[in-house]
Amino acid sequence: MEKNKIAIIKNYIILVIVTVLSGFAIFLTYQEYILSSRLTLGQILCSQIRNAQLVYYKEHNEYISLDKVFFSDDLGIDARNNPYFYTFSTYPVDSNIQRIVVFGSDKMKDYEIHLDFKPSDRRTNNLRDLDIKVVKNKP
Repeated sequence: MEKNKIAIIKNYIILVIVTVLSGFAIFLTYQEYILSSRLTLGQILCSQIRNAQLVYYKEHNEYISLDKVFFSDDLGIDARNNPYFYTFSTYPVDSNIQRIVVFGSDKMKDYEIHLDFKPSDRRTNNLRDLDIKVVKNKP
């Protein structure tokens, strides 16, 4: 009878340990999901700015350079409604490459999203086709 009580106690201890570890794993997975979905909003903004720049380049044979703005009437981009990335810059890296940087705000203030592209690039809405880099700045 004594052995049965010890076995039951051991089983309860194992059950508690497994439950705590499972809860921790679920929490970490949830945090990664939240971060991924927030970064996707910034990547979509990058893609929209890129497509607007390509259209502008096709019409005017030049890009617009902007420094930490949230709105561009020339590009038709308004980032004020983006809850995590509402400031962006766009500038030339060299004579043939343009860079877009989208800056995180509030909960994403440590993150930037960079996208380099050329005038010869085609417009696309598929984020997988773009070379987007997520940069985490040190706090």
